[in-house]
Amino acid sequence: MDIDKRRRRFSLKVHNDGLERSLRVAVFSDSLGPGWNGVTVAVLDLVAELVRTGHEVLLVAPKANLQHPAHGVTSIRLPSIRVPGIHPAIATGFGFGSCMKRLRATSVDVVHLHGAGPVCLLGAYLSGVNRVPLVITWHTDLDEYLPHYRYLRFAFRLWDAFVRVVCWKNSLPLSSNWSSCNKSRPLREGCGGIRALVSRAHVVIAPSEKIAGKLRRLHPTVKIRVIPTGVHVADLAGCMPDLQAERRSPDAPTFLYVGRVCPEKGIGLLLDAFEIARKAVPRATLILVGDTTMARALKPRLRAAHCKRDIIVVGEVHRSLLERYYRSADCFVFPSMTDTQGLVLQEAAYHGLPIIKVDGALDSFAGVDTSIVCEPTPPALAEAIVTMAEMCEDRDSLRKLTNAGRQVAAQLKVSVQVGKVIGAYGSAITEGFGGRS
Repeated sequence: MDIDKRRRRFSLKVHNDGLERSLRVAVFSDSLGPGWNGVTVAVLDLVAELVRTGHEVLLVAPKANLQHPAHGVTSIRLPSIRVPGIHPAIATGFGFGSCMKRLRATSVDVVHLHGAGPVCLLGAYLSGVNRVPLVITWHTDLDEYLPHYRYLRFAFRLWDAFVRVVCWKNSLPLSSNWSSCNKSRPLREGCGGIRALVSRAHVVIAPSEKIAGKLRRLHPTVKIRVIPTGVHVADLAGCMPDLQAERRSPDAPTFLYVGRVCPEKGIGLLLDAFEIARKAVPRATLILVGDTTMARALKPRLRAAHCKRDIIVVGEVHRSLLERYYRSADCFVFPSMTDTQGLVLQEAAYHGLPIIKVDGALDSFAGVDTSIVCEPTPPALAEAIVTMAEMCEDRDSLRKLTNAGRQVAAQLKVSVQVGKVIGAYGSAITEGFGGRS
């Protein structure tokens, strides 16, 4: 279907909410298991909501031990391997030739990329060869991530070479200027491969203003929409109990972290700060919930703290089980400087938790009034923990403080946010291919 027919089809089939109800969307992701992370959650929620609202979805991703995202989804799972030090399974490049042949015969209305690896380059190929509008969601702040992986510099160089070979062998775009791993700050320094990929997009979706600003500096003319990933919420009035009444004793506050337990998430900073804070709040407990497979450097400290019973390392749990941890905590601590949104901040705010974080750029998604923002240093974070422990003693004031956060988080429902993504699809389709190559 050429772009003019696609534009007419979109304009003729619009409902009262202004959203197309029969789009065919090709979603490409380089991260989809085996473990849970923000990208995986965002992709699965997007796909499930698209199908629920009547759209057709083709999902292309590395093969991993993860359940099928939703009924009614056409899925292409490509052979993959686990690379030490890298969280998701990575596509090997095998099967790309047959996949490209299948993609060339595929008719879709819009291509949506979640990443910049080999699988997403297949999506860029589909967009180019079939002249289909391209939408990219940029989830990862590479400028903040890469400094934490200097010990994996050799692995990243191999990744760079691998992407080049896959591009060249399969005639994928970006083969001549892909250079993401040769720069320590690819967004700030203007990586040629990333800029080339972004320049192909009709719309780039950023989950926060933090990453949107970096993308604007990389490519000033790109059309960017800030659309945070949604959170699953219930009806505040009818389904949410008085959460503060369920918390533990005020003199024994429980601090919760949910997310991957690894260096780039600031876990070392959190452990240092909690050790200082325990001198002032000796009965405080820290609970860490998340995948620990990349925490090798931290494991001796985690084992020692676990033996003292002041730090509980739960490990990775299914997302359906997270609610019990949110309900049992008094405060949520988020020491990461590498996140582009921090979906867990929305979840914590929705469950009535006050929040401590070190990245002020993430304020607008959890509710400024429910957060303490401090410098990313152990003394500053420890002071924030002690301050929050004192605040937890006044339950009535704390309840008023966190109600605003729950209201803000409730506005970012999955259905609402995916509706905004569909609006971005409509903008890309209406704009047309515009001569992009």
